Amino acid sequence: MQGEFVRYLCARTGQSSGFWINSNPNGTGTYTTFADLEWGTVSCAVSEPAGTLSSLARQRIGC
Repeated sequence: MQGEFVRYLCARTGQSSGFWINSNPNGTGTYTTFADLEWGTVSCAVSEPAGTLSSLARQRIGC
């Protein structure tokens, strides 16, 4: 499966205000997967099996 993604960050302008900015320099990024789709969330508090997509996601977010 292939696709595109966009990463947005909230730029806060006050206690309860802000705006979304695209953090990718070229607007979008691309990805390719080679296994079944995985849905869910990852947490630094929970370890994931090595070699899984969840494990890679944990590495990417700096766990």
